[in-house]
Amino acid sequence: MHQGDHQSETQHIEHMYLTFKVAEQYYAADINHIYEIISTRAIEDVPNKPSHIQGVITFRDQIMPTINLRAYFSEPVTELDISNCVVVLHHNGNMISVLVDKVDEVLEINPTKISNRDMNHHPVITGIGRVENIDYAIIGIATMVSETSDDIQARITELA
Repeated sequence: MHQGDHQSETQHIEHMYLTFKVAEQYYAADINHIYEIISTRAIEDVPNKPSHIQGVITFRDQIMPTINLRAYFSEPVTELDISNCVVVLHHNGNMISVLVDKVDEVLEINPTKISNRDMNHHPVITGIGRVENIDYAIIGIATMVSETSDDIQARITELA
């Protein structure tokens, strides 16, 4: 292999994403921001929560909100079933969890297969990745985590 071939190959390294389904849409999240996938049994209901918050979980001695991605993306909320999972996400020391309908698999999505089309879908969608004729809405975990952390801080300040 020539040095130029190696450099070209390095530029086309594919990124790894956890893929999951919410309603009829496939989503992808960078695996570098995935901490763990756990059962929905851990979710506890809390009063006076925003409509997109399913409840809270206690994870490794930390209480964190669980966002119901169906509600977050304005999809009809359904009853939980055995295929639902909670995905614990982290970014810059902050952690949140999200409720998804079904975790699918870990995929490599080549950056050249990620487009900015349909970006008006939701502010946390950073692009659309295409793998084997399936479109995955890529979630900007940094935006979602900071948005949720800011919302929680504001609510705590209101209560104080």
